[in-house]
Parts: sequence; C-alpha cells; structure tokens
Amino acid sequence: MLQMLEFTNERSRTTAAVDDILRGLKSWRFWMMLSWNDIKQRYRRSKLGPLWITFSMAIMIGALSVIYGTIFKMPLADYLPYLAAGLITWLFVSSTINEGATAFTTVEGIIKQSAIPLSIYVYRVVWRNLIGLAHNCVVLAVIFALTQPLSSLNPLALAVGLGLVLANLFAISLVLALLSTRFRDLPPIVASLTQVMFYVTPILYKPDQLPGKMALIAHYNPLYHLIAVLRAPLTGELAEPLSYVVASGMFLVVGGLGFVLFLLFRGRVAYWL
Repeated sequence: MLQMLEFTNERSRTTAAVDDILRGLKSWRFWMMLSWNDIKQRYRRSKLGPLWITFSMAIMIGALSVIYGTIFKMPLADYLPYLAAGLITWLFVSSTINEGATAFTTVEGIIKQSAIPLSIYVYRVVWRNLIGLAHNCVVLAVIFALTQPLSSLNPLALAVGLGLVLANLFAISLVLALLSTRFRDLPPIVASLTQVMFYVTPILYKPDQLPGKMALIAHYNPLYHLIAVLRAPLTGELAEPLSYVVASGMFLVVGGLGFVLFLLFRGRVAYWL
C-alpha cells in the first residue's frame, strides 16, 4: 500500500512538472510581452532605446577587429565576420546564462502571490535575450553583406543551430534558476565563471591558432561547440559534425538534469524564496 502511494505521488509530481513546462510554452504571448516590457523598462526615456545595444556592439566589433586582427595577422575581411559572429553569439549565450541564474529570485513577489507556471520566467529570460540577439544581428548583417555573397547563407543550418542553442539555454537556465533559489551565492559564481570562459573559449581567436595541445581547450570545451553551431551559419559556413553532436548531447544531459531537479524541487521554490 505504501509503495502504491509513493508511486502515485511520484507520478503526480511528474505530471505536474511536465504540465508546468507545457503550460508555460503555451503561454508564449505572456512571456513575450514580459520580455518586451523588460527591454522597454531598461531603456526607458532613452531616445534610441534598444538601438544602443546595436551601436555598442558595432563599436566593440570595430575596435576589437582592428586590434586583434593586427595581433593575429589575419585579413580583416576574414577576421571581421568571424569575430562579429563570435561576439554576438557569446553575448547571447553568456547573458542568458547569467540572467537565467536569477530567473526566479528577481520575481520573488510574483511567485509567492500567484500560481502561474514557473517555466514562464525561464522562457522570459531566453526570449528577452533573443530579442537582444536580433538587434545585434543588424551589425552582422551589414558586415556579411560587405564581405560575403548572400548566397552563402544557409537558412537550414542557421535554424538548426539556433534551435540547439535555445534548447540548451533553456535547460541551463532552468538548472541554474532552481539551484540559485536555494544557494544564493551561485549567481555571482556563475558570472565569474562566464567571464573566465570568454577567454578560454575561441571567440577572439580560432582554435587552429592555439599552439600544440592547447587546441584541446576548444575541442573539450562544450561552450565552444555550442557557440560554433550558431556562429558558423551566421558567417555562411557549417559547423563541424562534432559540434552538433556535442551540442545535442549537452542538451540531453543538462535537460535531463533540469527536468529531474524541476520534478524534485518545483514545489519548494516559493518556500526557498
């Protein structure tokens, strides 16, 4: 009898966790509206609004391309698209991860007073940063038009890469949001780690520029492969098959972990807050 009750309880928790994720996904109008409102509030009373994101990225890409292009002795026409796509993709990934860690803690009052699906707050973070990615892609589109023919762009590879990145970011954000609710020191730790990972991930340089066995830093770095599946299509190329395998495997592992944690601790989030 006790075993039957435990099985029933486990099944109900699983159903509730799945229902939360699905109901959150179906409420796409709600979290899209929340994300857009976040951006409007961030640039409130600004004349240019979100265009500041685009201008800031354009200035950064222009400055870094001249400096590091000279250091690495690479033709600007080759290095500029690589650098631009890398920085834009990295900003999207790192910002989503950092903000995902605080997806629940920043809406403490709402979670305590309402019963809307918790997954909505994770979708909100991912979509908000996707809007930022779209603004930055304006800079990349200009660079692409100046350096490469539009026929080299592969929409299918771009869609697959973006899909893999979005799936991984949702899973990572869900894991970090749950853990950060319980362990409040985690968000600054995550912020510090992402800053370090920027330098050990081939963003400013290419893996083949690393001497000897240092190239293994890239190939054994899952973030490199996650960046590669989106950066390569943005420059009109295809990522290595290994990058797609690693990005897919990463989603299965982190997604599975995220679901288990969500299954076990979903009901405790409001108490931890």
